[in-house]
Amino acid sequence: MPETKIPAIIMHMEQQTKPRVAVVEDESDLRDNIVRFFNARGYPCWGAESAEAFYREMALHSAEVVVLDLGLPGEDGLKVAEHLAAARHYGIVIVSARGSLDDRLTGLGVGADAYLVKPVDLREIAASVDAVWRRLGEKRLSPTIHPGNIASRWLLHRNHWTLSTPTGASLPLTPSEYRFVRCLAESSGEPVSKEHITVALGGSPDSYDYHRIESMVSRLRKKAQTVIRCELPIKAIQGYGFVFSDTCELV
Repeated sequence: MPETKIPAIIMHMEQQTKPRVAVVEDESDLRDNIVRFFNARGYPCWGAESAEAFYREMALHSAEVVVLDLGLPGEDGLKVAEHLAAARHYGIVIVSARGSLDDRLTGLGVGADAYLVKPVDLREIAASVDAVWRRLGEKRLSPTIHPGNIASRWLLHRNHWTLSTPTGASLPLTPSEYRFVRCLAESSGEPVSKEHITVALGGSPDSYDYHRIESMVSRLRKKAQTVIRCELPIKAIQGYGFVFSDTCELV
């Protein structure tokens, strides 16, 4: 009887007993304490001080459970939780000083798996992360895609700034990434010049550094490979600009 070979990625995930944890917290001392606590107990863990920093780091390091503060500078934690919940691949543990019943219900309503109120013991945070990791269960090993949920095109969501693949996975976008993708989507498959993209990003074609666009696209591609495990249909047109080479609908 031939030996059955188990794919390496499945073996790795079956053997993985602790999730990779991201801590999104703007209070540096608390963030560092949580990261040290998790690292000391064998969890791969990293921190970010804002939503924007979190999105950048996710493109490089990824995470499976996110410990999330709500009172962040810039984009708040509720919006981050919405993005993560839409992607359907992450555990979300909110740790916030907002402790009213309405706050807790709102946090859980946008998709958080657990809601802890500061001050909170670090052991309780770890216990919540472990519980969320267990509940993810088979979903993290073999996510199921239901045919009825598969779209025939990419979807760019106006309300929560996510880009959904034809298979239903969702990629959270920063404000600049959203404006960039929207600019391409609105061109209906026609190439868009860097000058046009610059204006869409709020810059001036006369003074804008086009390398910033190229760097943003590079980060976006890396984030897509990490978060939704696929290549974006965004192609560079040498000496001109970019094109979204697949159908993308604004919804």
